[in-house]
Amino acid sequence: MNQDNFFDICNLSLNKKGEELCGDQVKFTKTATKSTIVLSDGLGSGVKASILATLTTEILITMLNADVPLEEVIKTVIGTLPICQVRKIAYATFIIISINHLTNEFKVINFDNPPVLYFKKGRIVKLKPKLIKY
Repeated sequence: MNQDNFFDICNLSLNKKGEELCGDQVKFTKTATKSTIVLSDGLGSGVKASILATLTTEILITMLNADVPLEEVIKTVIGTLPICQVRKIAYATFIIISINHLTNEFKVINFDNPPVLYFKKGRIVKLKPKLIKY
């Protein structure tokens, strides 16, 4: 890992008022060569949202750690999640950040979340998105 860079990974979730469980889940793994961070937001709140977000993060982190090709990982998650009949969207969204410690390059995979903001030296840097349909 380039000694000029430091990756600080931290998460904090806030439960909706009156709920015991949070519908957001974060999992991350770190090896000598890469870090993988997965955030999932289950639709709604409470137990249902928590279960769906947990399922999503577990599938993603497990398959990515097994070096399953990204396309297969995404298709598996999309095929596993039910679709909300009212909103016509998946019951959980996710973002994957993969950081290569050898090159300091990173990838952000965003499924149905707001755009990612990337700051460098205190300034926002516009990322060049690549849209892939599955």
